[in-house]
Amino acid sequence: QQGLSGRDVARRLGCDKKVVYRELERLGIPRHSREKLGRIVREKVALRDTIAAETLRRLYEEEQLSIGQVATRLGVSPATVRRRMDELGIPRRSHAEANRLAAAHHRMQIPEKMLRRLYEEEGLSAQAIANRLSVSENLILRRMEEYGIRVRPHPEATTTYPKVDFSGDPVEKAYLIGFRLGDLWVARPNPNGRTLVITCSSSREAQINLISSLFEEYGRVHTRGPDKDGMIHITVLVNDTFDFLLPKEDQIPGWILQDGECFWAFLAGYTDAEGNIGVYGNQARLRITTTDRGIIHQIWEHLVEMGLNIPPPRRIPVKGKTLRGTPRPGRANKDQWELSTKRKATLEVIFRRIEPHLRHAERRQRLQEAMANIRRRNEQFGNRYR
Repeated sequence: QQGLSGRDVARRLGCDKKVVYRELERLGIPRHSREKLGRIVREKVALRDTIAAETLRRLYEEEQLSIGQVATRLGVSPATVRRRMDELGIPRRSHAEANRLAAAHHRMQIPEKMLRRLYEEEGLSAQAIANRLSVSENLILRRMEEYGIRVRPHPEATTTYPKVDFSGDPVEKAYLIGFRLGDLWVARPNPNGRTLVITCSSSREAQINLISSLFEEYGRVHTRGPDKDGMIHITVLVNDTFDFLLPKEDQIPGWILQDGECFWAFLAGYTDAEGNIGVYGNQARLRITTTDRGIIHQIWEHLVEMGLNIPPPRRIPVKGKTLRGTPRPGRANKDQWELSTKRKATLEVIFRRIEPHLRHAERRQRLQEAMANIRRRNEQFGNRYR
């Protein structure tokens, strides 16, 4: 909108011009045409001609501002100021003079609060801060050392997108593991890096919104689509404090089975990913369908140990068959397993325990409808047919 070049945008944002061009392409923003670039250049030349020699001499020589500061004051780019100075025969300072002057100007003008905000909260690099303040990177590093500001480790400092460590809450961890085992692909693209990539594709916007809400406070979330098959794709970048999501095993971790609340959080996460809650034939029902034979049997065994009356999982022989009714039908390489019940007493316990942990908007709505169905049937039939 302002007609800046990619180089000028990069300078304004304190990053490399390659980052600007990459983000333009990712966001679908067309780059300037040759005609527009020519017009921008002509406008810059016209603007440059309006900068008076007296103004430049006053700002640069009398007030001893840097070229970057003069550019900011005049609302133009530093390149425009440099060219205008050359046209008017105004000599530039040497690098040594510029550095000494910048240090003198800014040593007392870089307060600790501002530096911490730029470096720790906004996640800018020392070089980006130096560019923004028109000082040297060494000066910024010296000031950080004086203030006791910890310099980020190299992998963290060079990451493109800032990331926040996992909260450490075991209940949240159990939910995320349950959801991951049901619906997420997780990998570490660089064996020596700290970044994990979490991806998923779904035709349901509610599922994509759920994944976004789970991780948006921890890292970068990017979605694209729907594609020609109606699929929406989501990619999440988090740091390696989420490495507990890397294992993809057909079993529930032992520590989850040993903790009651963590088990219900795990079951809620797995239900959000693989489950179905609703009212069918005027009867509330919970059904979980998966290819994870070990996990579904562990869930059933654990519920039975709690004294709940629930039928064992049944095998659905689909291996080798073509699955239909999905945006991308294909041949199944495993049989499916289904855990299902309509027993009111069992559902009342399960729904009451997983409700605080369910995050899927549609699952929560269906759970409320199922609970209302159970209450109506209890009022109508009492405790019969439980």
